[in-house]
Order: sequence, then structure tokens, then C-alpha cells
Amino acid sequence: MLASSAEVGKLGQTRWGDIQVSGQTPIHGGPQELGIYNAMQTVPRADGKREVVSGTSYLQIVTFDDKGPNALGVLAFSESSNPMSAYSKDQTQAFSEKKLRPLPFTEAQIKADPHYQIHTVKE
Repeated sequence: MLASSAEVGKLGQTRWGDIQVSGQTPIHGGPQELGIYNAMQTVPRADGKREVVSGTSYLQIVTFDDKGPNALGVLAFSESSNPMSAYSKDQTQAFSEKKLRPLPFTEAQIKADPHYQIHTVKE
């Protein structure tokens, strides 16, 4: 347990980008103060590039028509923190390319998803 505590203590001295790394992915956005919807704050790095330090993590756009809500969205940091997972960078790349995915709303839309599954949880 002491070793675990020591490791956690070291993490407190680590910069965000030293651990959570997605690679060199261009990200759009800008300061919220300028009225930019996709707020993104950056700081200069020694190599002349800019490092994102805060910003959009989840983006969703919803419109309404006679059929009901129509939603598009993306999770900017992807779903998995496991770098070996196919889901560790997919949505980050989609976010970079400004590609939002349809988000199902109706029961028919949800059940039409090819990955749709029912899991029954019992106590």
C-alpha cells in the first residue's frame, strides 16, 4: 500500500499532457471571451506549438422538427483511456475533423443501432 501511495504522490507532480497523450491531433476552437461556441484554452509550448489545457469535452447539437429531436454529438477525448483500444482516439479524431455522430433518441432509432444490446442487471 505504501508503494501505491508513493506512486500516486508522484502523479501530483506530473503535468497533464505527460500522462494523457492522444498524439499530435489538431484541435479547433478558441477563447470563450471571443464568443466562440467551441471554447478551447491553450498555452504556448517551447517548441512553438500550443498545448490545449482546457476546453470542450462533449459537444452536442440538437435541433427539433415535426419528427422530434435530431441530435449530433461527439466525446472529444474518446471513450477509452486504454491506448490499445479502438475507442481510445476515434472520437478525438472525429472531433478534430468536425464530424459529429448521430445520437439516437426514439426507441426505434436506438434499437436500429447494430451494437444495440439489452443487459439485465439483478441485485
